[in-house]
Amino acid sequence: MADPRTYIRVHDGMDEHPKIEPLSDAAFRLLHKCWAYCSRQKTDGRLTDAAWQNRGTAKARQELVDAGLVHLPGFECPHPAEDCPPAPGGHVQMHDYLDWQRSAAEIEELSRKRSEAGRRGGRARAGSRASAKQVPEPVAGNVEADTETDTETSLRSVSDAPRRGGRGSRIPDDFAVDDELRGFGRGLGFTDERVDAITATFIDYWRGRSGAGGVKLDWPATWRNWIRKEAERSPRPVGATAASGRPSWEL
Repeated sequence: MADPRTYIRVHDGMDEHPKIEPLSDAAFRLLHKCWAYCSRQKTDGRLTDAAWQNRGTAKARQELVDAGLVHLPGFECPHPAEDCPPAPGGHVQMHDYLDWQRSAAEIEELSRKRSEAGRRGGRARAGSRASAKQVPEPVAGNVEADTETDTETSLRSVSDAPRRGGRGSRIPDDFAVDDELRGFGRGLGFTDERVDAITATFIDYWRGRSGAGGVKLDWPATWRNWIRKEAERSPRPVGATAASGRPSWEL
C-alpha cells in the first residue's frame, strides 16, 4: 500500500545558512514543527494565531520572527508577494514557504494520484485472480514503483506550471545582467567581476531548481533580491569582494 503521508522538504545545507545557524535548538525545532503543521493542514504556509501560540516557547517564536523566518501581520517582506504573501489578520506567515514546500493544490494532486494508483493495483489483482490462466499476481512493489513514477511526473508538470494564473516562467536561457542591474550591484559595493560571479551562481541555481519554486514572475527582481541577500550575508567594506560563491537559497 502506498504511503498516505506527506513530507516536508529540507535542504541538506540549511543548517549553515546565516539565518538558521544562529537559532537555538528550540527555535530550529519549532521551525520544522511549523513547516510540518502547514503541510499537514494544507495552509500554504499560514498558521492561525492560536496554532502559532500553541507551538514552542515565546522565546523560540520570537527568534523565528527576528530571523525573518516567520512574518507577523503588517510586515512587508522584500521578496515578491507570489513567493511570500503578507500575513492576514489573525495569522502568521512562514517566509517563502511555497518556494520550498508543496502547496495545498500539489498535496491534493498527490493524494489523487495515490488513490488512483490504489484502484489500479486493486483491479490488477482482481483480474489476476479471476483469470483462468495461472498468471502470477503483479508484485505490489512494482505497481507502487510505477505509481510513484506517474505521481512524480504529474507533480512535476503541476509544479513546473507557474502559479498565479500561469504568468510566471523559468529563468530564460539568455538571462543576462544589463547596465541597470549591473549598476544596482555596484550600488551594493560589488565590483563588476563579483557581479558576474554572483550572476553565474544565480543562473546555475535557478536552472537546476525544479518545481514551482523555479518559476518567477519577474527575473530581474529575483536577481536584485538575490544580490541584495548576498550583500547582507557578506560582511565586508563597501567595494571589497567576497570569496564565497555559495547561493543564499533565499531563506
